[in-house]
This record gives sequence, structure tokens and C-alpha cells, in this order.
Amino acid sequence: MTHFLPCLFGVRGARHSMIWPGEAPMDRGELFVVDDHQSATHTHRFRGWDLSLTTIELVDGLAERFSGSSPTNPFDLGGTTLLFTPEDSATGYGVTRSMSSAAMNQQAGMTRLPLDENDSTLVIPVRPVLLYGIEYSEIYITSNGYLTFGQDDFSPENTMSHHLQLPRISGMMGDFFPSEISYGETADRFMVSFILKTATGEVNSFQIDIFFDGRIRISFFEIESTEGFLTGVSRGNGDLASFASQNFAATLNHPLTFLDYELTGFGSAYFLRWTSVPEARYLVRYSSDLINWETYAEISGELDSETTFRFSELPKGIEDGRFFMRVESR
Repeated sequence: MTHFLPCLFGVRGARHSMIWPGEAPMDRGELFVVDDHQSATHTHRFRGWDLSLTTIELVDGLAERFSGSSPTNPFDLGGTTLLFTPEDSATGYGVTRSMSSAAMNQQAGMTRLPLDENDSTLVIPVRPVLLYGIEYSEIYITSNGYLTFGQDDFSPENTMSHHLQLPRISGMMGDFFPSEISYGETADRFMVSFILKTATGEVNSFQIDIFFDGRIRISFFEIESTEGFLTGVSRGNGDLASFASQNFAATLNHPLTFLDYELTGFGSAYFLRWTSVPEARYLVRYSSDLINWETYAEISGELDSETTFRFSELPKGIEDGRFFMRVESR
């Protein structure tokens, strides 16, 4: 007999028990516990049945450190946006890169935070946010360019080991002087806007958006610094041996564009713009759940290297409300 049981997740050393569906209470049994950070298949004999549990080695974080020392890796994400979309994989997120826009920089109507150098403050969002599938109702905003969850931190250290110590989203994790830091919420996201200066006066502005559906967006606007900080996300297990060092600019440029919209009604005009290769073919696709994607149109890149696509009407079958668009290379 095969039983399909719900997955129970816990911390290391946790002990879980359950009552099997359809069985008498006397068939209550203790689940065997395995190290969920190792890749293996574990089998346990229980009341005549073989229970198998396959685990994968989880990646503790996705990050890139920008440094002027050996090996050199100057910052190359100015004017771009990184979107981390939850996925069922060891890394926990798929990452796409697109061009950032001024419309993403939403400072108007946000609450300004009076933070000093090496400072942080606790903010309680109206709705819990998700990081690696875990809900957090406490967000610590620091003057050094990052957010932590459930525990405070304001160190200016910009190493991978520091990044991985806590559940964290690092926009530009480094040693900065805050010019303006503000936060706000809309119906679909919690957002934090940063304008930070270095000791030599370089100005850097960026924004972190945490969507309530689990996506995370880091948008870079005016960036004058080229080194001395780190960008990425972390589970917070502190496992330096299990993380994925990234080169966001070189490898994560597909799809070209991944945008979301708040629809105001049917019949309105909506636009997508992206940098294109002349005569290349592109698919404009849409989704209401980020899982099932439908093709809306197939078009060619234009000669001016920027293609604009106008929706004369909204895709059929999508109700009035938020939906997602993306452009893929054919």
C-alpha cells in the first residue's frame, strides 16, 4: 500500500509525528529525522512498510560580491533590475535580469527613517513577507544597504560569510552613510528605498521590493560606486560551503523583461519595452500565476535596438487585476 504524506519541514534536530490518513489512532508513529542539508535518499521500515524520503542539498544563498581587490569584480548592474522568483529547486529562486525604470523608484508617499551610520530599525509590515518560503513579520532595515528578518544586524561587513549569517536581502551590503532611507507598502508589496553615500561622496540609489506572493525585486538606479559591497539573498543558515556565487550581469539575462501591472480596466493600453537585436524573434507571454504561461504574440526586434509592444486589448481569460508579462528570445 502506498501512502502519499504531506511534507513537514523543520529545523535541524526537530522531531515530528503524525497520524496516517485513514488509519486508526493507534497507528501513530514517529517520523525518522534526516539532515535536510544533504543530498540523499533515506529509507525507514515502519509497520511493514518502507518509507523513503529523498532530500536535496539546499543552497544557502545567491549572491555576488563586487570588489576592487584580487580577484577584481567591479559593479556592472547599474540601471538594471534583478527579480528573484520562488521555485522548487535547491537554490530556492530563479533569477531574471531586466532594465530598471524610473517608475520602479517609488519614494513618494513612503515613510522616511531617521537612521544614522551603522544603524537599523525594526518595521512591522501589515502583512508578513516571504523569504525562501518562510513568513516573517519583523523586518530590520539597516543603513548599510540590506534587510534582515527575525533578528537585527547593522554591521558594514560585506563578506559572503556575513551575508549568510541571517535571513537577508542585500541590495548593496557595505559601509555607507545614509542620505535617505524610506519604506512603504502597497496592495502587493513591501518596499524599501535607499539613497546611500560612501565616505568619498559616491551616491547610490536602489530599491528592494518584496512582493507578497514571494518574489523579490532589487532595482538599481543611480550607482556611482563600483566596489566594496554585496548583492543577493540568504536563507540564514551560515553555511559558507553551500551557497551559489553569482555573476548576475553575465548569466541572468533571460528572459529580457519580466514586468507586472496593476490593471485599471479592460480596453486600456499597456506597453512593454526592451532592448532587442534587429530581426531577432521574441515571444510576448502572460501568466496569472507565474507558473502557466501563454503566448500573446510573436514579433521581430526593431532596427533602433529598442522594441515597444502595445496591447490593444488585454489577453483573453485574464480577469481585471494584476497579471504578469515577460519577453523571451525565440
